[in-house]
Amino acid sequence: MLKRSMPKIFKNHYFIAFIILVAALMVAFSNIVFLGKTLTTSSLTVGTTRNGPYLYDKDKPLLPITDGGASAWHFEPAIQLNNQAIKKWELPLWNPYNGAGQPLAADMQSSSFSPLTLPLNLSPTPVVWDIFLLLRLLIAGLLTFAFLRLINIKTVGAIAGAITFMLSGYLMFFINMAHLNVEILVPLMLISVEFIHRKINPLSIFLLIFTSALVALGGMPEAAMLNFSFAFTYFVYRSFQGYKEDKKGLQVLTRSTYFLFGIIAGLMISSIGWLPFVEYSRIFWSNHMEANKGIISLDPRHFIQYLSPVFIGVRNATYVGVIPLFLSIVTKKEHKQKWFFAIAALIIGLKLFGIGVNWLGYLPIINRVFLFKYGQVLFAISISVLTAMAIDGGLKTSLWRVILLVPVWLGALYYFLTNAAKLFNVKQLRLDHYASLSVKWALLFLAICILLVLIPRLFKKIKVSYIAIATTLLIFLELWAHIPSGRAVRHDPYIAPPFVKYLQKQKGEFRTHALHA
Repeated sequence: MLKRSMPKIFKNHYFIAFIILVAALMVAFSNIVFLGKTLTTSSLTVGTTRNGPYLYDKDKPLLPITDGGASAWHFEPAIQLNNQAIKKWELPLWNPYNGAGQPLAADMQSSSFSPLTLPLNLSPTPVVWDIFLLLRLLIAGLLTFAFLRLINIKTVGAIAGAITFMLSGYLMFFINMAHLNVEILVPLMLISVEFIHRKINPLSIFLLIFTSALVALGGMPEAAMLNFSFAFTYFVYRSFQGYKEDKKGLQVLTRSTYFLFGIIAGLMISSIGWLPFVEYSRIFWSNHMEANKGIISLDPRHFIQYLSPVFIGVRNATYVGVIPLFLSIVTKKEHKQKWFFAIAALIIGLKLFGIGVNWLGYLPIINRVFLFKYGQVLFAISISVLTAMAIDGGLKTSLWRVILLVPVWLGALYYFLTNAAKLFNVKQLRLDHYASLSVKWALLFLAICILLVLIPRLFKKIKVSYIAIATTLLIFLELWAHIPSGRAVRHDPYIAPPFVKYLQKQKGEFRTHALHA
């Protein structure tokens, strides 16, 4: 019986994708899985003491992520507070340790009611933290694969797109951050839209309600707003496509009604996660309270990060990989959804750097979102989908596209490398190390890109499937090469030092103050 069932299991596309994505993560993060390193940042940043956590005496490499403090000072401690409340059979509503106390769940970033953080809230040990952070990447990859298969991308192309998103620079630079709870659900929102567009039934409506609730409970208002906005834009695009095909305006109206119902129902179900935030936002101060935050953009010089990943380290602009970006630009794509993701990538890319469409940052609600940061995940998913379409289409291209793009790319690399000292602060960004190494990798993968698009033209007898598999493997190797390797050794930062134990024995209330903060 087992022998008969085994072939069916191994032929299942989702099972194959699961195994490949798990293997990719185990290889890419082998130091986490096998060598006792950690993705958390408490050991790499200054905490209550200037030397870091009590009893931690291991190496402290340079921060391998953009913001080590945000997770060490808020996300990780907030999860501990959630855990303390759960142990007392209480709702995690209050943080008694900041000043005179402040709301906990109401800040949303604490992810107090997010189903994704439930394992952490129940057991916030160092090992569980690393499993959780890696699981988020796996979920991002699997959901991307599922969406690509849903829009009829073949298995190999879908796996390539999943790997591109799962290991994209945005997810690597912010792997420790709470807002990834929301951003890994971008492909799930796209799946929900696709379901509701194709057929209105209890399953599609439930999926949209469920996904909307997950996004709202995820723990980051900015990321949630962009997730919903992207899904809404995709729904409008698919509705327009549907109307062009069948000319049934009533059907478009019906879909729109159910779409809005699903979003609103999901928000109502998840109100425990965001209603306290709405009330709290009326009295707290935040850097987002002032309008027109949406017009802030990245320095155009930082576009080099996309042409040469990690050129200026793990700051500002992230990356999507040389191979995915190159294939997204030069290859022909025969797919109905190609224009949505191509236009989305173009507009988002321009907005990130404040070129041409920066006025989008003045739109209501969006004007309070740091689009230059949170918009990068939408660029990453768009490039990932375009990469999948490129591989699925056999990497077809016109030589003139390659001839036009390659000299521009090479010229940009040469200019930025030779003028790095003038364009950037060399000492601060350590360009002596990052820039030269980054450009070497970029040149290597750019050469590989040229070969990938020329091989199908020069060697027509080679099966397209072989080229697709090779391209997928090369994408993984490139993105793996860009992942910063410096990690702290896994350590429990909540081991109480002697002075804490002394204070706990004192009677009455007291307050501690930190110096050199």
